[in-house]
This record gives sequence, C-alpha cells and structure tokens, in this order.
Amino acid sequence: QAMVVAAKGTGEPLSILQMTLFSTVTSILGIVSVIFLRQILIVKNEELPEKDRLPWVGSQAVKSMIDTLMAIGESIQPRYLAVFTVGSIVYVLFNDSGIGWVPEERAITVFGLSAFGAAIAFGPFLTGASYLMGMRTCVGFLVGGIALVSIAHITPEPDAPHRFIWPGVMFLVTSGLTALACNWRMIGKAIASLFHARGGSDDDPIMSGKTFAILTVLSLVIVVVFFYVSFQLTAIVIATMIVFGGIFLQIIASRGAAQTYFNPIRVMSTLLAGVSATLGASSAHASLSAAGFMAGTNCQATNLSGDMAYGRWYRFPSRWQFWTQASTILVSAFVAALIFDFIRDQFPMIHDSKEGLKAPVAKMWATMALLFDPDMKLNLPQFAIESMWIAGAIGVIYALFEELTKLRSWMPGSVGIGLGMVLSPSAGFGFFLGGLAMFYLLGRFLKVNPLTLNTIAISCV
Repeated sequence: QAMVVAAKGTGEPLSILQMTLFSTVTSILGIVSVIFLRQILIVKNEELPEKDRLPWVGSQAVKSMIDTLMAIGESIQPRYLAVFTVGSIVYVLFNDSGIGWVPEERAITVFGLSAFGAAIAFGPFLTGASYLMGMRTCVGFLVGGIALVSIAHITPEPDAPHRFIWPGVMFLVTSGLTALACNWRMIGKAIASLFHARGGSDDDPIMSGKTFAILTVLSLVIVVVFFYVSFQLTAIVIATMIVFGGIFLQIIASRGAAQTYFNPIRVMSTLLAGVSATLGASSAHASLSAAGFMAGTNCQATNLSGDMAYGRWYRFPSRWQFWTQASTILVSAFVAALIFDFIRDQFPMIHDSKEGLKAPVAKMWATMALLFDPDMKLNLPQFAIESMWIAGAIGVIYALFEELTKLRSWMPGSVGIGLGMVLSPSAGFGFFLGGLAMFYLLGRFLKVNPLTLNTIAISCV
C-alpha cells in the first residue's frame, strides 16, 4: 500500500501481478522465519524460570476467547459475537457510504470549530478498535485531534489540517525510535537469544532440520531474485534487508509483541527504509520496497508466532498450523492485490490528497521515502520542516517521560497522539468516544465484564 500511495511521485503504481508477487515473496520469508522464532521465543522460553518467561499477552487473550467459545453450553459469548457482528454489518450498509440512512460523521459547530476540520466520526470499527488499543491510546487520539485543530489556522488547508502530515509523521517516528532505544534490555535479550537457539525439548517440531535448511535456501533465493529483478536493488541492500530486517528487527518486533502486545512494525519499517537509503537504495520506490519488505515478513512472522504460542498450550500439532497458514499465502496475496486495485480505482492514491484514504501508516512511510529521495526535491508547505523538528523533539521527550512507570498510566499514549495527528480530527475524536463508550459506559457504569467487552470489540472490528 505504501508504494502505491507514493506512486504519483515515484512512477507507475504496481500492477496486480506485481503486488501479488511482492506480498507472496515477503510472506514466504516471514513464514520461514517462524521456525526460528518459535525455537527461541516459545520452546526455549518454556525452559526459563516462570518470572522470566514471555507473557505472550495477545496469545493469552486469544486463548481466553477460545476457551469461552468452546464452552458453548455454558457461555453466552457466541450469541454476543453473532448479534454485534450482524449489527455492525447493518450499520455499514445503511450509513452515508451505503444507503445513507445513518450518519458517518457529524461536524462540531460550537465556536466555529467545524471550519478547522473538527468533527466526530462514527462507526463500529472505531468503537471496537478503541477497546483493543486501550484507553490511554484513545486519550492520545483526543490529544492528537485537538493538536490538529489547534494548528489548523497555520496549515495550507485549515478545513483539512490532517493533510499537513509532517509533524504527526515525525512525532510517530521519533517517539517510536526513542521507545525502542529505552527498551534496550529487550533488544539485548533478543540478540542474546540468537546464540542460544539450539537445544530445547521440542517434542513437536514443525519439520526436520534438513527440510528447514532446504526451505530456507529456496526462500532466500526467491527473495534475492525478486528484489534484484523487480526493484534493481544491489546485493548489499538485499542482504541488509534479509539480515537486519528479516532476522534482527524481526526478533525484536516479535519479542516486543509477545511482551507488550505492541508490534513496533511502523517504526521498524521506517528504520529499514532509512538504512536501505543510506546504502544506495535512496529512491522513494526502492526505500519503500524495504518498508514493504519489513511489513510483509513481520505480519506473517509475528501473527503465526503468536498462534504457535497458544497452539503449543493446546498441544495442537505445530506443523498443521505452519502448513495451513503457508497454504493461504498465494491466495491471500492475490485477493489483497485485487481488492486494493479496486480501492485504487475509487480513490486518488497520493499521500497529501484531500479526497484520498486516511491510511496513516502508509502516509508515514510514503512521506519518509520522499524525504530520503534526493531527486524528489519536495516543495514542502511553509513551516513543514520547522514543524517536523518541533514535533520530532517533542516525540523524543514525550517517549522518555512515557517510559517512567509512575507517569505512564497518567499520560495519553504516544501512538494515539501520533496517529491522531495523521488521521482526520473526526477519526481521532471518534476513537476517543469509542473508548469512553467501551471502558466507562459499558465497563464501569453498566458493569459489563471484560470478556464480553472483548467479544463486542472483535465483532465491531
């Protein structure tokens, strides 16, 4: 998606075939890396003392949901799942983008704020996602939305301040990198785990060592050939993408997701794009290929690794999980490319388009890629560079304070603030209201239990 968003400035957009191949190739390497990740993050993890084991927060949540749904005779959760899923579908069909009977958004007219893009968006996704992200992140969205409305009068288009993406993008990048640096112990443990990959009492191996070696070599050959032929990347850039992105950053990202349920893929992708640019892949097209490489491999690796964690708890054969997901790669890549091509025909794919999709992460990658490219000579809006320096510095300072345990619970989430400054104010305010509804109206006032709230959130999303 990031490569297509930047297509107006970098050349022709990718075809359906190219997008399918790109997704397939990166997914193949990602799914092969799961074999290694499972060994060091799951099998070896079980040998550690209880206090030192990875909690696998997301996997534990999925296990709780599975346990509940399996107890159909004793639980009402499956009915909640069905009712709220159908209700969400009905809303989407009848809102302003469909039949038009239900509003998607309402302007905030008090004090004339609507002239500066102030509005509230509605929708099941905003409500469901707000619960899964947590109230701190939702408050961050509120802060980001307020910040956007506050600076709207100095942006080129005051009624659409989110198109002035520069401060939001830089805040996301610097706060993410700072948080990563502050978690140097986690990075150190991830590096140390590389030297202790062998051993471990694995009574359920995915495949034999010989098969793993053959599969690894084949996947590496496919990746090298594809990126050399399709993107004309040099051998050193491709090797860096594989070693630095596919192994080193992959372990950090997967371990981070296992410990905190937060996957720093946005920052990881930007980091790999920047490293690739310094090694000669400085064109926006080339550096975005590195960002897409990181995203593609990580989505497969982190998701399947999490599945492998609760699969092992249930004593479900790991090879069944592995080959089931592997069998879906090509079809999923083709369907995704087909749908995205359809979306591309409906909306202008350029990162500063008022009519285009919000796509905050894609806009962040596209913006950084255009800045990495010395040939682009971007004609940035007035105050864009200054706003990036200011927001970048604030992002570093904010992330440092956010690492302080006593302050963290009282601070709006930095991820929410950054995304709130890249999305429209209506989306930011919508996420915040969704959080209020889920955590306070349903959770505290109506005393709905957390398991039911989680079911509602999943249904809405």
